[in-house]
Amino acid sequence: MEKWSKKFDRCIVCGTREIRHKQYGLCERCVVNTISFKKARDLYRRTHGYILKNNHWYKPSRLRKNNRNQIPSLKPKTSEIRCGMCKEWFPATTEFFSRDNRKSTGLHGLCKKCRRNVEIKSRKKAKEFFEKNFMTLTPTSSQIIKSGYRVLYFGNYHILEQRFIIMKHLGRLLERWEEVHHKNRNKLDNRLENLKISPHIEAHNFNSHQTRSTSLLLKEIAELKEKLKKYEK
Repeated sequence: MEKWSKKFDRCIVCGTREIRHKQYGLCERCVVNTISFKKARDLYRRTHGYILKNNHWYKPSRLRKNNRNQIPSLKPKTSEIRCGMCKEWFPATTEFFSRDNRKSTGLHGLCKKCRRNVEIKSRKKAKEFFEKNFMTLTPTSSQIIKSGYRVLYFGNYHILEQRFIIMKHLGRLLERWEEVHHKNRNKLDNRLENLKISPHIEAHNFNSHQTRSTSLLLKEIAELKEKLKKYEK
């Protein structure tokens, strides 16, 4: 029998083999649940030699060979760092570089200005790509991310599924400030009648809070009706 993943035969929460493996022995459906994800992550780290110190997990490979109990400092070792793009030297502080714990210095390899320029260029390329042929595009693959939304991939570009559906329905690209809201609060229910455009993030948060409060009120009404039925009997 073929293995479900490299280290697991099936999902450690629901036991399925039909849905593909996502992370830490969890399938794509169970990763959305933050409680099961945290439990599986901690179990995986304990069984694979990770060391917990100061409420942080560290890989054994990141610890020094001479002293396994010593945690490598994530602070920059040098007073100045050279940007990998503009080749200029800047002080090794968070004022000029973003944090990146994967680096030995604890800071990103590009300065904040160059990193912002790279992000702007990548956004422009993605916008040009979707402007040309978003009505005829078909996704090559899809994936459910940690936040619970489904992402569609088109080669080197990706977009949230709910935004892509609204774009096709309206026949235009959505602006960055336009948020897509799920009426029933189900992030994977991307039917057109369940989607609604909010003008900005505050309205999106208000809509989600409103739907949450209405669902709570409906639950309370149902409980009160059951109590009334008991008293009538």
